[in-house]
Amino acid sequence: MFVASTELKRNLGKFLKLAEKQEMIIIKRGKPIAKLVPIKERETPITNTLFGVIKKAEVDLKKERAERLKKYESAH
Repeated sequence: MFVASTELKRNLGKFLKLAEKQEMIIIKRGKPIAKLVPIKERETPITNTLFGVIKKAEVDLKKERAERLKKYESAH
């Protein structure tokens, strides 16, 4: 769908509702200047794409803390 920039300004609410369902090309002085694209709710956030790639590790926090403290103490 094509929409003139002046028409978009006058009826922004109407066009935002339409933009939820379809792409719109905004025209200014007869030339395309921008595109409104609906956000798809089904798009997967980048963090969800890592599911199964990073394995949950069993970590002994006390052991890890003691190792870090040893490194720190030996540095000084």
